[in-house]
Amino acid sequence: MPGTGHMKIGANIDRMVAENERFHTANEYCSRKLKDAQTAHWHTGKYRELKIPTQQMKGYDPEINKTASSSELHHQMALELKYAAQELTLVRRAKLKTLIESERFQHEAELNAMGLAVQKDRY
Repeated sequence: MPGTGHMKIGANIDRMVAENERFHTANEYCSRKLKDAQTAHWHTGKYRELKIPTQQMKGYDPEINKTASSSELHHQMALELKYAAQELTLVRRAKLKTLIESERFQHEAELNAMGLAVQKDRY
């Protein structure tokens, strides 16, 4: 006899949605932790390049690294970060420009397939 059970209609769908939301949340958490690990790995590599133990890196102890003074190390790292940020900006701009151009060509192709066109020389 249908309808005699106490099971709510659509309960398995609700359960599946809740489970998918839990998986999505766990996946986001995992992605954040992976990015944190990559950042920590990058910093550890930079500390190793300077041959300074990570515990003493904050003060840039000049007794450990006799090749440069503390202020020189600060200056070198500041310059490196500045140039890395500039390079990253240039790379991102180039990638964004490429993406926008490819999307523009794709959009024009879709319009052409429908028999429409983009008026390019309007202004």
